[in-house]
Order: sequence, then C-alpha cells, then structure tokens
Amino acid sequence: MDTEVIVAIVSVIIGSIIGISNYFWQKKQFETNKKQHQIQGLLEAFRTLDKEDHREFRKTVFALYFEYFEKGDVKIFKQRKVAKQVANVMADFDIMGKLVHSKNIDRTEFLEEYGSLAYRCWRCLQDHVEAERDQRKFRPFMTWFQWLGEQGYDYWKYHEIQGYDLDDTDLFHPDDPDRRISFRSKPKKKKTGSPI
Repeated sequence: MDTEVIVAIVSVIIGSIIGISNYFWQKKQFETNKKQHQIQGLLEAFRTLDKEDHREFRKTVFALYFEYFEKGDVKIFKQRKVAKQVANVMADFDIMGKLVHSKNIDRTEFLEEYGSLAYRCWRCLQDHVEAERDQRKFRPFMTWFQWLGEQGYDYWKYHEIQGYDLDDTDLFHPDDPDRRISFRSKPKKKKTGSPI
C-alpha cells in the first residue's frame, strides 16, 4: 500500500472519530443546557408560588370556596374586592401548566412540590372557570390550569411510593382550622338566576 493511501485512511478514521465525539459532546451539552433551563424554570415557579402575595391570594380563594360551598353562588369569585386575587391564582397556574406541558419546567419536580396545591386550587375554582368559559363562549379559557390540576391529581394518585386520592383529602378554612370541606362533597347549587 502506498503511503498516501494509508494517510488518507488514517485521516478518514481520525476525522470520523472526532466527528462522532463532537456529536456526542454536543448532544450531552444540549441535554445539560435543557436540564439547566428546566431547573431555572422550576426555581422561578417556586419563587412565584412562594411569594407572600400569592399565598394570600390562595388563602382568599380557599376562603371564597367555603362561602361558595355553603351558598352555591359562583358569583362569589367575581366580587370586585377579590376578583384580582382569584384572577392571579388562575393565571399563575395556567402559565405554570403551559410551562410544565412544554417541558420548560420539569414535570415530576413541579408536581412533587406543587401538584396537590395545583389540584386544590383547580377544584376550588373549577365551577368558576366553567362559568367563565360559558360566559366567554371560549372553552379553551384556563386550559392549562385545568390540565395542571388534573396532572397533580394523577401524579399523587399513581405516586410510586404510595398513591393518594386527593379527592379523599380535606380543605381547611385558612382562618378557621376547625372548619373543613372534603373534596368528595359537592357545593350547593344556587337555585335561581344566572351562574354568572
């Protein structure tokens, strides 16, 4: 064999090895960057949901749910003095749902920490969201909030260590821990008038 042929063969082999190594290195780098992006998204979700104002907004939603449960009037969630807090809870969980669904936030990590909370907020606001959908004539309204609540329910129901049916849990009143509502119970329905 001629030296030039040997050099050409060795060059092709070395070039192939470098190309394959580069491919695997870039793939690993992409996966690392994606994971870092998901972690950053998760940290941002934690910051949002752990802010004091968001905690207060959720307390408002939970307290309103007790009132809705007893009176059956979904308009309770639209009162001028609380509408902003309710809208913030819905919007934040809707955005979180979209980010989890699009894999910008790690699904398992988010649901481990906030899945049951997302479900509780969804259950408290479900009838309100349904009424809003009807009023707007726009069924996709708060789709990702609903999706996230359902994901939270499924995550805990089929949890790898021990399953929990979140419908078997109770919601405690934020201002009176002696008051509680089982998620198995259904709110009273208002007898007359429009649902909104």
